[in-house]
Amino acid sequence: MVDAISRLEFVEGRPCPLCEDRRSKEVWRGKYSDPDIEKYVKNFGYPEYTKITLDGASFQLCRCDDCDMIYHKTIMNDSSLARFYTEWADPKQAAKFEATYLPRDAGDEAHRRLRLALRLWHLSRQAFGRERLRLLDFGCGEGGMLKSAQLIGFDAAGVELSLTRAEVAKRSGSIVVGSLSELREQFGPDAFHVTVLDQVLEHIPRPVPLLRELAGLMPSGGILYAAVPDCRGITSPRNFDEFHRVHPLEHLNAFTPKTLARMAEKAGFRPIRRPPAFLGTSLAHALRAAAAVVWQPPSTNAFFAKS
Repeated sequence: MVDAISRLEFVEGRPCPLCEDRRSKEVWRGKYSDPDIEKYVKNFGYPEYTKITLDGASFQLCRCDDCDMIYHKTIMNDSSLARFYTEWADPKQAAKFEATYLPRDAGDEAHRRLRLALRLWHLSRQAFGRERLRLLDFGCGEGGMLKSAQLIGFDAAGVELSLTRAEVAKRSGSIVVGSLSELREQFGPDAFHVTVLDQVLEHIPRPVPLLRELAGLMPSGGILYAAVPDCRGITSPRNFDEFHRVHPLEHLNAFTPKTLARMAEKAGFRPIRRPPAFLGTSLAHALRAAAAVVWQPPSTNAFFAKS
């Protein structure tokens, strides 16, 4: 009974999510039943029936011949993806996994969000002056970024598919909805001066259409911040960290700085420089902030403006 209810369905032959070409070279293939893959997947703390559900399923990581985008060619269909992010990758599972494998100091994370909010405030004030500024966090989770944005001075709203996470996020006082269609109904076009996509695009089967939808909610000059795992140099993963970056169940798209920039440009955004932001009393941090004004290496944590 569990097997019948919980089985996930996969579709093969996915085109490149950046250029839609179907010509590609395979860089990594496997089955979820392979011993090393099974060991990695087990570390994520998914439900006990995971092994039964994935029995016989395989994955294929490819590099596009046309644009060099790296992506998984075999992914769950839309209904299975929706179930996966409610039944498998729920807030409790994510919190347990992050506490074990991605430990973060709460103060450091709050500090990071505040620095990001300051940068976005600076860029949007440059673009729009002193008008009331509104920020959208797509995939807002439990609302940490919404709180930081409000503290800086933004009116903030979020989109979150997880009902449990959305309920927590609403405690920030922000409007939090479950879809972009709900957001459009409430705010209309050109409503958001800033959009945040923090660790989201790697999970999206069709990221370019999503970016175009978000662009439709922003005025010309609107600021986009997009952050994704940096997958430069990763083909067949050599350790758990590399597996996590190209995790075939969750991370459908494997970005480099170049492919992230190309995707944003295809959706109508142009890259812009990251402004400095410094909070604290550390001389070392202040010097790093100053140095970033001069030298900004390619990154998958990037800022863009709507053309």
